[in-house]
Amino acid sequence: MLRYERIHKSIWLLLSSILLVEMLRCGLSYRAYFEGKADIEMGLVDAESLIQRTIPKVETALLANDLAGALAVLDELETMVLDENAILAYELGIAKSYEQIDLGLPYLKEAQRLSPENKALEQLIEKFTLIEMEEDESYQAILLGQALGAMNEWAWARIAFEKAVTETPDYAEGWAFLGKAQEMIGMDGKEALLKGYHLDSQSVSALVFLGDYYVTHEEPIQGTSLYRKAIELDATNDVLYASLAYGYVRAGDLQSAIEAFEEGLVAVPYSTDIRHAYLDFLLFYEVYLEEKALPVVEELGALSDYGMTINLYTGRIDLALGNFENAKVYLESVVNYEPDNLKAQFYLGVCLMQLSDREGAIRSFENALELDKDLIYTDQINSIMDTIK
Repeated sequence: MLRYERIHKSIWLLLSSILLVEMLRCGLSYRAYFEGKADIEMGLVDAESLIQRTIPKVETALLANDLAGALAVLDELETMVLDENAILAYELGIAKSYEQIDLGLPYLKEAQRLSPENKALEQLIEKFTLIEMEEDESYQAILLGQALGAMNEWAWARIAFEKAVTETPDYAEGWAFLGKAQEMIGMDGKEALLKGYHLDSQSVSALVFLGDYYVTHEEPIQGTSLYRKAIELDATNDVLYASLAYGYVRAGDLQSAIEAFEEGLVAVPYSTDIRHAYLDFLLFYEVYLEEKALPVVEELGALSDYGMTINLYTGRIDLALGNFENAKVYLESVVNYEPDNLKAQFYLGVCLMQLSDREGAIRSFENALELDKDLIYTDQINSIMDTIK
């Protein structure tokens, strides 16, 4: 059973980022990438139009716990994958993997061929290739669900986790992940989460996911208590400290959140992930920018060559401190080197407004609007543009 405790860090990072989304206002969606591509680049000829109208039925079936219905929808469209449709190849790759992993891989590879720049898909194929070699069916189902969860495909992931607990009813990890998947698609996962916890109260997954439930359901003190127990079991898991900090934020205790981040820096001194989370927290609340944020940026630079990331953080800190000329230098360096950097375009626009450069601000905000596919800053930008145009 020890192998059931193996948790890939990618799933922890994804879940932590989802937990922090309300606080940090950020997000990611693989399917949105393809849908945006479809809206812009795919001419709606008959086959394409049919695919785009039909694919949403797959998600509807999955949410209704109708795996057979989802597979039937995709089977009807299967011949159209020859039309080089990346969305359909991707969906078929996942669906066929439920029958047998090696049946899905050719479709996923076809989707990758059609969108070679998508690294997330490349990683999914690598994971599926490894999953194929796992002989234990319950554990294979868990790995499949984890891989899909890391792609934000929680409706598909839930089906995999349900398969795991059906085949092995006393599988604590399976129940914990099932409860988490249910929560991620808008269902109430408490029953499954509690079952996982009661089956194994020493399972880090069961502790963390139940903690997540309490934090997001307005019981943050219970959540932070469970995070603490998880840290006792896995003290070098940097993501746990970010979850603990978020729990304190939901409890209205920012000072304890800061202490949780600081504790993580001591426990995992070489972690860049926790430094990024800590910096985003400090910048979001605009606290301790000189005392804590700037030293953390220097630490990031010493740990690894982060290039424009360091400049972006420095520019944002200077902007928050009112050092607008300095902020402009750093933010422009990022935009010049990475013109598609959404954050840099947005904060440069804010900076230029402070410097009374109306035309430059409008130009940066318009660039940001074009890049803001997930609508992170769109409302703020539109509000600002209404006042300065």
